[in-house]
Amino acid sequence: MPWATDAYDEQGAEQWCRRAAAQFLSREQLAYAIFTKQGEHVGNVSAFKFNWTIPKCEIGYWLATAHCGHGYMTEAVNAVAKLAFNLLKCERIEIHNDDGNTKSQRVAELAGFSLEGTLRHDSRDVNGELRDTRIYARLRDPKS
Repeated sequence: MPWATDAYDEQGAEQWCRRAAAQFLSREQLAYAIFTKQGEHVGNVSAFKFNWTIPKCEIGYWLATAHCGHGYMTEAVNAVAKLAFNLLKCERIEIHNDDGNTKSQRVAELAGFSLEGTLRHDSRDVNGELRDTRIYARLRDPKS
């Protein structure tokens, strides 16, 4: 993920916040920062790629490696999925992750998403190598 970097200064943070606010208002992306109770920024989660005719979206996420395994991301993904299903009335939510990213796959599974398939050689990684993408999905509970 070339966008996940430690080279993040105050100006970069402001640009991200302004871009996220504009995309929030235009209903293109709902981006959230994740903080510990102590106020440390540990990751981000977003709903994006909305198709309002279905409606459906994709959830993407990033978590600092040192904070993996504590349930932060599963909790955040569930919160964004709940918002998308209940408030935005989405019928379908997808999570796309690299075939080799077992931690991300575990988050999707723990959040109730089911593996629907793997797209083989669908994109290139940061080194230019072909990579595979797993597609997970969760559908609206008809009782909600």
